[in-house]
Amino acid sequence: MENCKTNLDAQFKGGQKAFEVVYLDDAKTLMSKDASGLEKAGTLIQIIPVFKAYKVVKKTDKAIDSGKEVIKYTKKAKKACNCFTSGTKVLTDEGEKPIEEIEVGDKVLAKDDETGEMAYKEVEWLFQRDVEETYNITVGGEVITTTDEHPFWIVGKGWVEAQHLAVGDVLTTSDGIKLAIEKIEVKQEHVTVYNFKVKDFHTYFVSNLGIWTHNACGPYQWGNKNTLQDHFDRHGSDFGAKNSTEYAQMANDFFKNRNKYEVKVDTDGTIRVYDPKTNTFGSYNADGTSKTFYKPTRGRAYWDDQPGK
Repeated sequence: MENCKTNLDAQFKGGQKAFEVVYLDDAKTLMSKDASGLEKAGTLIQIIPVFKAYKVVKKTDKAIDSGKEVIKYTKKAKKACNCFTSGTKVLTDEGEKPIEEIEVGDKVLAKDDETGEMAYKEVEWLFQRDVEETYNITVGGEVITTTDEHPFWIVGKGWVEAQHLAVGDVLTTSDGIKLAIEKIEVKQEHVTVYNFKVKDFHTYFVSNLGIWTHNACGPYQWGNKNTLQDHFDRHGSDFGAKNSTEYAQMANDFFKNRNKYEVKVDTDGTIRVYDPKTNTFGSYNADGTSKTFYKPTRGRAYWDDQPGK
C-alpha cells in the first residue's frame, strides 16, 4: 500500500505525466495523512481494479494552470460517460459556451429534478471520448447531437435516454417552455464527444434553446446493460426510482459511499456493500460497475450469508 501511495504522490507532484486513475478525489484520499485506514482500504478497492480502464489525458501547461482535468475513457469504459459533440452550447453564468471549452470550476445553469430549484453550479470534472454513432435530435428547429444513453427530461416521463426518445416527446427548456421532438436521426460517424459532472444537481442546459439534460456521467455504470431494465422492474420501487437511469445512478451513488457501510470482497473480485440502517444491498464487479441493487427481505441474515471478507 505504501508503494502505491508513493507512486501516486510522485505522479501528482510531477503534474505533467498522464497517470491512470478512477477518481482524483480517491487518489487524494489515499495520500491523505488524515484519512483513516478504513477509508484508504476502501479507496484501494476502487482504484486498483479500475486502473486499466481509465486514463487522465496528458495535461498541457495551460490545462495545469487552469486546473482542468480531462478524463478520457478507453474502449472498456466507453459507455461510462454520455456526451455531446463539439459546438453544443451550454448555459453558464457568463452566457453560452461550447461544451468543448467548459472547464473545471465553471458555473453552469442547473436544475434540481426533485425540487425544481435552479442555480448556477460548479463543474467538477470533464470527460472526452470518441464514438462511432450519434443521435441527432431535432427540436425547435435546432439539431442536438448526443450519444445513445444521454438522458433528457421528458414531460410526464422523467429522464429518458436518447436511444429511447420518440418523435413527439416533449422536452423542457431553462425558461420553462415545452418543445416537442420533431425528428430523430441516428448517424454512423466517428466523432469526439464531451461531457462533465455538475455539482449537486447533476444537470445542465444545452443548445440555444436551453434544453434540460442530465450529466449522466461517472466512472461507475451498470455492468451488463441487458439486465438493467429487469433489475429496475424488480427493485426500482424499493428506492422510489422513476426509471432505470435513476435506479442505476442510485446504485452508483451507494457504491461511491461504501466506506460508510459494511463491505465484503469475494475471491472473484465481486464487491458487496450493505447498509444495515436502511437494509440496502448492492453487488458490484471489480471495476465498480453495478450488478444488482435492492433491499433484501431477510435483511441482516441475508448479508451474513454473503461470501467475501
